[in-house]
Amino acid sequence: MEDRENLEAEIFRRNGQGDGKEVEIVLKRKREIKGGVEGNKEVAEAIVRREGKTRRAGEYFIKEPIPSRYWQDVLPAEILTKYRELKEAGVSVVPTLRISRNRILMTDLSGGGKNFIFCAGSDRDAEQRKLVSQFELSNPELVREKVHEAAEKAAKAQYRLNADAYFIVVTPMGGITVVVGDLGLGVTKESDEYVKFRIKGNLQRASKFYEEAMKMFGIKDYPPFINNQPEFPKKPD
Repeated sequence: MEDRENLEAEIFRRNGQGDGKEVEIVLKRKREIKGGVEGNKEVAEAIVRREGKTRRAGEYFIKEPIPSRYWQDVLPAEILTKYRELKEAGVSVVPTLRISRNRILMTDLSGGGKNFIFCAGSDRDAEQRKLVSQFELSNPELVREKVHEAAEKAAKAQYRLNADAYFIVVTPMGGITVVVGDLGLGVTKESDEYVKFRIKGNLQRASKFYEEAMKMFGIKDYPPFINNQPEFPKKPD
């Protein structure tokens, strides 16, 4: 299957720079990804055409939202806004995200299917429970630190994060990455005046995600997730 899209949004890489130019991308479908309710998902090889030149850009995760009023009217621009604002706030997100009229293209965190990706609900998937035995979460303290950091930074940037926003990526060699990877319904922006409550809520939901991950990887003795909140300066009388 081959599909072309003239992508309309900026592209962001790990260094945080985006050229903002439109490119034509030919997508060659590799495999479908099951699960989820917010859209059809697959991994495809991306071939970029720009200014008369063609290059292979590797495999990317592609999400095509299920038609609905929410997705058609809000999602594309909102997803990109969330991505940019969270990235600017120092929250760890995927290296690349680009949107078209009806698709989201982002870095394939699975590394071509070689990595294990833990997200909320993975423990309810029989295939995931079988696959996780092949991977070792060697540094639970790093996971705790990164999840805590993402929850707090997102809250300060006015974002509420549900547990399903986080991904833990583990490579066959034991490498660990924690990102806010699902920017759909589980990531919402709120009024800035409620920052203290938002930090508390983000940390509570992050704590549940962290504990679920430890159980999934079979880790019994793991560092506790401390729901402490940062100190805020008192307003002068």
